[in-house]
Amino acid sequence: SLVRQFLFGQRFFEKHFGSRDRVFWLPDCFGFSAAIPQICRGVGIDYFLTTKMTWSSTNEMDHDTFLWQGIDGSQLSAHFPPTGITSGGAAGAIQSRDSYKDKSLNSETIMLVGVGDGGGGPTLTDIEQLERLSDIDGIPRVTMEDPTLFFDKLNMSRDKYAVWVGEMYLEFHRGVYTSVGRTKLG
Repeated sequence: SLVRQFLFGQRFFEKHFGSRDRVFWLPDCFGFSAAIPQICRGVGIDYFLTTKMTWSSTNEMDHDTFLWQGIDGSQLSAHFPPTGITSGGAAGAIQSRDSYKDKSLNSETIMLVGVGDGGGGPTLTDIEQLERLSDIDGIPRVTMEDPTLFFDKLNMSRDKYAVWVGEMYLEFHRGVYTSVGRTKLG
């Protein structure tokens, strides 16, 4: 089913935007199969972004930027925005800079803005704040850009990044991926 979803998604991008997407962008999810890097690479996706994995209650992720290696050895450049699903304004930019775990390897990170839960995007106020943050002393520089450009820059240093092998499991939300009640009960 995952292969089918990725293929249909890439066909949609080709039809409506004229090219395939290179970023698997799924910020609000509760875990990821170790097969995803292989599937992504098979459909032309090089990069991965999510946020929820930073909520792990037992095994904290050591990195915000890393290579994710799947079952067959396929790798994706991966990034977890350090401020989570949504943040914004000067406080969000400062928190993003200060809490980024891999700033010794890379000086840039992604800061997601907008209405998080419910799938909303940036509001007009969010966009105006971002424009104002493009050049203020003492505040990290903020620019709006295609995430593929961010990942292309990030990927230039990929040989420095740690490697995560296998699935990514979010302990905070256990047992959510089934429609079979007795499985959850077990």
